[in-house]
Amino acid sequence: MKIIAWMTAAFLFIILISSVYAACPEPDIKVYSACTDKCPDAVTHTFAYADCINKCLALWSKMQDDSAACNKAEREKAEQKRIAEENRLRGIQEEKIITVSTVEGMLWLTNPEGLVKNIVPTDLLDLKPGDILRSDHDSSAVLTLKEGSRLQLGPDSQFEYVDGEIMDVFDVWIVRYDLITGRVRFFPERDKSRFVVKTPHATVTHRETDFIVEVDPETNTTAVYLYEGILDVNTTRGEMFVMNTGEMMTINTKDEAAKSNLSMDDWYGMLNSIETGQNFTPSWKIPAETSTAMPEFLTEMVSGPGKSRTLLYIMMIAAAVGITVGTVIRSRLKKSKGK
Repeated sequence: MKIIAWMTAAFLFIILISSVYAACPEPDIKVYSACTDKCPDAVTHTFAYADCINKCLALWSKMQDDSAACNKAEREKAEQKRIAEENRLRGIQEEKIITVSTVEGMLWLTNPEGLVKNIVPTDLLDLKPGDILRSDHDSSAVLTLKEGSRLQLGPDSQFEYVDGEIMDVFDVWIVRYDLITGRVRFFPERDKSRFVVKTPHATVTHRETDFIVEVDPETNTTAVYLYEGILDVNTTRGEMFVMNTGEMMTINTKDEAAKSNLSMDDWYGMLNSIETGQNFTPSWKIPAETSTAMPEFLTEMVSGPGKSRTLLYIMMIAAAVGITVGTVIRSRLKKSKGK
């Protein structure tokens, strides 16, 4: 059985080698045999036979040399291709090396084994799946990928690096993150990397954008602020949305999505909060003030087209009521004095 296995392996190896260098012709013994068959009789034409055999041997040697040269060229070509591919992959792999540009406050890295490391500026991070970055209160950090894409981590924020893969067609590095809590701004380098951000309520995929994703544990909501570009948002309910420049979206605890226009006050307020660690409450979190407006019919009376005439009528009615009430009161006072 072992002999059969070895023979099978050898046969497959020969097939593999043949397929790799199939473009190169192998010396054909039939060509050499056909050449020698044309040579004259060795006894009667000794010298002519010797010359003919020498020519056939030269032909055979040339076929061997040509085949060897072709195989060598193919091997060199394959080696160059392998080296080029390794360099390409190495270059893309280096692009996921993250440089910690700035840190305000404290930034922590926790690996899947639970080991915690304090991150300082100029640190190089080769994130592995399961690594978690966390910022303290009043802390922030800017993380820069080699190819130029950046992540800006706000205060009390935490996200996990899930994985990354290369799109061979475009040589684009796709990076996936889970935003657990807090605020993170993503502004990728165009055509070089793509961020996929998952939250408890939705998955956000960018298309050449500058955007902020926020997960608020107190309200159990996800908010997406899109300053520029296009975003694809898929909620956990299976709903799909496309966001465009100048829009925002909130997904609540029931995974209900609401899209609206992005206020520049909210955008710059969020940016300032991420950069400085200062507290900021976006407008959608501020409850509406209790209404003190007049009833609708009164509003129409005092603000309608004939508001002057309406006010006059109200004043006249009020005066009449006042006179009537005053008359009644005086009449009762006189009766009481007469008694």
